[in-house]
Amino acid sequence: MTYQLSKKDFYAEPLSKTKAIDEEFVKEAYLVFACRHKFCRDICPNFDITRNEAHSSYGFHTAILAISRGVGEFDRLIDNFTYCLECGACELRCPNTSMGGDFYRRSTTTVDLVRKIRRDSLADGTEIPNWPAVKEYLDEHRGFVATQAELVTKWAEGIKIAGDMKTALFVDFFTATQGTEVPRLAAQILAKLRVKFGVYTTPGVTAPELLSESDEEWKKYAGENVENFRKLGVETLVVVNPHDYALFVREYPKWFDMDGIETVFITDFLLGKMKEKGVTPPVAVEGRFAYHDPCTLNTLVVEAESPRDLVGLVPGAEIVDVAPANQWSYCCGNGNGPYRKLHPDIAYRIGQKRLRAAADLGVDTLLVACPHCKDQFTDVKAKSGLQVEPVHVVELLAKSMGIEWETTSPTIG
Repeated sequence: MTYQLSKKDFYAEPLSKTKAIDEEFVKEAYLVFACRHKFCRDICPNFDITRNEAHSSYGFHTAILAISRGVGEFDRLIDNFTYCLECGACELRCPNTSMGGDFYRRSTTTVDLVRKIRRDSLADGTEIPNWPAVKEYLDEHRGFVATQAELVTKWAEGIKIAGDMKTALFVDFFTATQGTEVPRLAAQILAKLRVKFGVYTTPGVTAPELLSESDEEWKKYAGENVENFRKLGVETLVVVNPHDYALFVREYPKWFDMDGIETVFITDFLLGKMKEKGVTPPVAVEGRFAYHDPCTLNTLVVEAESPRDLVGLVPGAEIVDVAPANQWSYCCGNGNGPYRKLHPDIAYRIGQKRLRAAADLGVDTLLVACPHCKDQFTDVKAKSGLQVEPVHVVELLAKSMGIEWETTSPTIG
């Protein structure tokens, strides 16, 4: 969907399967439908597997027009909107963004559209196939907030942390319990660099899936975060999970005043501190590595250099993969929302294609900068038999810094 950047509440009014869709909404959809280039289709990782045009940004906007003109039914078309990975590649390739975004201040925001349709469908009582799996995941997060908040810092046991909240490490529930090695090793690297920082302990439900179920609930948790940042005196927010980082960069400014709080992704922060202190990792890690750009960094917020530059500091390490823009049609298959839970089989095939591309380069390690990517590729490797090991960039840097990873296993339940 395209929108004027000043219209922050463009998506506030719900669509209805019984009332006519607002004509302004229709005009915005037509801007994408009228395009005959279909760049959004050709760059879509899902379309690459399913070859179904209805599953692309072009198809989503066509569906909106069909419903508005009475030639499509909401209930019959809603399933198409479950196939969006929310990777954002179609937004970048759309002429509305690339040709008119800067001058006319209009950009295509397919991710916003897809989330809105899902929310409105659930509110209308429409059954979305496999949605119970998404709800179960969100309920787990809600349960963590209510009864198990201590799990978000269990990964830090045994690490001396200064507690200075001017620089705060933001670790979400998923990373704190299932991607534990990333924050733990990052904290050890920061300690070795003598960087004072604290750990933010009340992230709430930050899963992007929640924006497809209840934007009001998401804004509640987000608002509490911003209020707490102010109270704690946070000046620099270092975010470990790129899914959260994309939310802070794309979503938070729509609703909240983040002035005075600098949001930095973990690889940017580590790179900056190492350069500032003139630190070079002492241990060589010889090897040729592939590198997978997380959609949340590469397309949603267009930041792709710092993970590569961090690897470039490691003696003996070399990235042999393709440039960031050439990875727009790749995805690990997890997506930036409920995709993996809604379409696990297709998610596997998307991830398998990416892992095979790495294997074809003759490498045995695929570096990632996202705990969700590592989790997905680990599953894909096990199922496919492809001998390419997913390793987080922070793990590689820690090894080069002489820091050994010691497994911690937080207990959920």
